[in-house]
Amino acid sequence: MIYQVLRNIISFCLNLYYKEIKIKNKKALPKDGPLLIISNHPNTLVDAFVVGYLCPRPIHFLAKATFFNTSLKRKLLSRLNIVPINRVSDGKTSGIDNNDSFNRCYETLEQGKVIAIFPEGTSFLEHHLRELKTGAARVILETVQRNNGNLKVSVIPVGINYTEGYKFRSSLLVNIGNPVDYSEEIKIYADNHSLAARQLTQKFHDELSSLLISFREKTQEKLALKLYHIFTSSYIKNDKNGVEKEVELLRKIQQQLNKIENETPEKYEEIEISTENLLQKLNEIELKPSFLDRRIKLRMFIRQLLFSFIFIILGFPVFIFGIIHNLVIYKCVDTLVPRLTKDIEYYAPLSILLSMVLYPLVYILFLIAVNQYYNLPVYADILYFISMPATGLFAYNFWKYISHINFKTNFVFYLFRNKNYLEQIKKHRDYLRELVFEK
Repeated sequence: MIYQVLRNIISFCLNLYYKEIKIKNKKALPKDGPLLIISNHPNTLVDAFVVGYLCPRPIHFLAKATFFNTSLKRKLLSRLNIVPINRVSDGKTSGIDNNDSFNRCYETLEQGKVIAIFPEGTSFLEHHLRELKTGAARVILETVQRNNGNLKVSVIPVGINYTEGYKFRSSLLVNIGNPVDYSEEIKIYADNHSLAARQLTQKFHDELSSLLISFREKTQEKLALKLYHIFTSSYIKNDKNGVEKEVELLRKIQQQLNKIENETPEKYEEIEISTENLLQKLNEIELKPSFLDRRIKLRMFIRQLLFSFIFIILGFPVFIFGIIHNLVIYKCVDTLVPRLTKDIEYYAPLSILLSMVLYPLVYILFLIAVNQYYNLPVYADILYFISMPATGLFAYNFWKYISHINFKTNFVFYLFRNKNYLEQIKKHRDYLRELVFEK
């Protein structure tokens, strides 16, 4: 009961925090029977939220034992289907025995339930799949052997791809893989537990890698993200939209950089230098790279500017209402999170958890304050309460829209004042695109 209530609340918060959550191949998740979900782990608690969001069945999560360091936490986390595991890097938590935890995993699967494991063991917000621990492989192999091969457990890999996982209203793409075949490893496990676990863990790594964008090293990832910023554009149409289009572009950049770095290192260096030069030019004139793909006609621009002006006038009262009821909380969360942690991986989960408490609390205070002066009927209280988060989201998007209009206006004026320089920048960007994507 508690799990389902929290799952619904967290699912709602996820959809508020991220502007798009795209799930591919959801049909691969079995609706019943024992299931082990393995996933990458770039964004701490948010990864667990996402896995819980995409699977309607109650999930038993494995988590580090340091979370269970008090009796109160043990009771609460156990009620939420969380199983503690002692990690070598953390030392042993008093009262937690890994043998008991693994036995609980075996029994959970034998009961036809769902377990989720993040076999990387640690969490870093990066596009890189780290070495996997063998625990997930041991759980599945031991469970099947305990049941003499008569229990069929589905193993489903899940690849979570964030565009900018720590940012409010960013996006994520969840690729759900097909069931992993571990029949060969089951045969090996009968004679050699360690070999079978290592071999299956490598298979897990290969399966997850195919669902993710994974860079070799941090420097390559930084270069790829800069190129992604330069090349991504809503003005270039293709058969995919939203986060799927964004992740596909980043994947193509990664594949090309791998190829270029291996085959022509001097070209890779040229790309690095050319990228920095182009970004410097763009920053100097405060130009968004995507505007280079816009086709501006004066009549069209004037018409868009007129419609934008009308929308801003009409939307301004709603914007003010949203600001009054949400700005203080938004700034409070925005200020608190960096002070609570220096690790960017915790920004999103802390923001979500703080928002789950602070926003409803402040909305209730507003509701009480208004009812001190106006005795509102129940339906008006409900409408007022719903309007506060709705207009808060509107205010956020309204402000972004005004910023976009400002960028667009500056771009058009610059286009008429110094069109030749913009053409030079566009040629520079086109040349860089040829360097990266030339076959």
